[in-house]
Amino acid sequence: MNQTKEILRDKFRGAILGCFLGDAFGAAFEGMSPDEVISRLSTLSENFPRTYTDDTDMTLSLTESIIESGKVDPEDIANKFSQCCDLTRGYGIGTVKAVHALRAGVAWHQVSSVGFEKGSFGNGAAMRVSPVGLFFHHDLEALREAAMDQANVTPAARPEEVSHKGEDHYRAERNPLAWPG
Repeated sequence: MNQTKEILRDKFRGAILGCFLGDAFGAAFEGMSPDEVISRLSTLSENFPRTYTDDTDMTLSLTESIIESGKVDPEDIANKFSQCCDLTRGYGIGTVKAVHALRAGVAWHQVSSVGFEKGSFGNGAAMRVSPVGLFFHHDLEALREAAMDQANVTPAARPEEVSHKGEDHYRAERNPLAWPG
């Protein structure tokens, strides 16, 4: 493997690990006001959950799907979610319903409307999109399409928000301060 591929692989690992650590750390403060967070920081070591949430769970499933299929394949992503999602990790009700529907054999393209007629207005698709930004860092148009495709697997979100999260990774890849090496 040449040095460029090794550096890129290290960046990918670092980004996924960063998502995992941020999720595990942030889980202790989810839903709190800034004042509540500040008051709990002094007891963080006692209250740190030392586990990850639905955010990392779905990010890992999406990453595995992209690695194994070589692309963003909504059907494969749905299969991964169906097989791998641990619904005790704090999933929103729309995603829980979607995963149950997938496990019951409902086609992936039918589950995005499960539970919400006008979309969930949640952030599930945006919180798991980082692997898309990593794998499509070289092509902004492909990144946008892949971000939207992965978003369509679970309850409908606002795709433009998901696309912008992926674009953040695209831009960061080109910023030497954000991606040392």
